[in-house]
Amino acid sequence: MPDIHPFIVHFPLALFLTGLLFDLLGLARADERLVKTGWHLLAASFLASLPAVASGLFAASGIILTPAGRDTFEWHQQLALLAASAIAAVAFWRLRAGGGIPAKPRTLYLLAAIATAGLLIATGLAGGELVFRHGVGVEAVGLQP
Repeated sequence: MPDIHPFIVHFPLALFLTGLLFDLLGLARADERLVKTGWHLLAASFLASLPAVASGLFAASGIILTPAGRDTFEWHQQLALLAASAIAAVAFWRLRAGGGIPAKPRTLYLLAAIATAGLLIATGLAGGELVFRHGVGVEAVGLQP
């Protein structure tokens, strides 16, 4: 079975960041439709994070790493688990508020969502480093001299 992790990891990140953007625009414009769209994107991000994490754990069993690559891999894995947990926490917080942005404490909720976005970005950067610096998942192509 081919490694599907690189194909699906972008969804939780893109959905979460786009949802956060809709939330912020919805708050700025006092537009409940934008906030509702943000909620749907957050829920989709949570659902997309499940196969992203599962496929990453599955893919981890078949990779060979240098010591430097191992450090980056462990950092990426820790960030990914933390980011997925943060997505879940923010999503369930929002679910308890009926899908809207919690009125109390709104600032704390927004800070948590922004911190989650930062975790997702850091996770993606570490994953990119694994591919582009350490060659994880990159198949060598036989070049003829």
